[in-house]
Amino acid sequence: MLLKGTSPSRALEAVGELIILSDTSEALPLAAELAETAELSHGELKVLWPTAADPDGYCAMLLAPALVREGVTDLSLYGMTSLCGLRHLTMLRTLTVFRCKEVTDLTELAALTDLVELDLDGCAGVHDLAPLSGLTSLTTLGLHRCRAVEDTRPLLTLRKLQDLDLSMTKVRSAAGFGAAFLDLRRLNLQGCRSFKNAHDLSGLGSLTDLNLGWTGVRDLDGLSGVGAVDSLDLTSCKRLTSLKGIDAMPLLTELQLEKCSWRSAAG
Repeated sequence: MLLKGTSPSRALEAVGELIILSDTSEALPLAAELAETAELSHGELKVLWPTAADPDGYCAMLLAPALVREGVTDLSLYGMTSLCGLRHLTMLRTLTVFRCKEVTDLTELAALTDLVELDLDGCAGVHDLAPLSGLTSLTTLGLHRCRAVEDTRPLLTLRKLQDLDLSMTKVRSAAGFGAAFLDLRRLNLQGCRSFKNAHDLSGLGSLTDLNLGWTGVRDLDGLSGVGAVDSLDLTSCKRLTSLKGIDAMPLLTELQLEKCSWRSAAG
């Protein structure tokens, strides 16, 4: 029999003992009842998530109810090896998955269709972005240091994006961005050494901040429809030979050219 007077610390300890049992059919409902009775916080329950024998059931029966109970729509995860169970956290609007290097599968994210901001900084094992294609409410997406990411085509359905960070990835093409991202204000391609064709960015009419530092661009030739850009970073673009095409940015007020070997300001 669960006691209403059970202390939170004892309740948390008991929940931790219950969720590691291999037979979860009785253990999880009991743990859920205890967590609710003791009003354990989502933060306390989040810590136990990776230890659960059934992480999917744990999220559905313990973590999700706690988030709803507290009215929480913002969650940060660090060092997770799996996202199993995340699909139940449909109340989330903002999610940070930080340095989860062992995570390779984003399938669980597909259910979080109300997400507005998603940051996957340092998820170096992620390469397939297809599960993100249905997250059409996203306005901010961070893929910094998702070093295996190369194909951005699944992102072209995210029409509301305003801020896209693809820095330190294997992205080599931005084909289709101009037609897809009409509201994009900030694009970061810093460190995408295989990215060479700046003209791929043509048509990003709302773009104001563009970072092409440490990329393989040689010039800006052929770039058009980017007249709102006022900040351009070309730091350490070792292959840059000229600024031809920069006249496509008549509102440019900030230009970073440190560590470049360019020879001509033509254009």
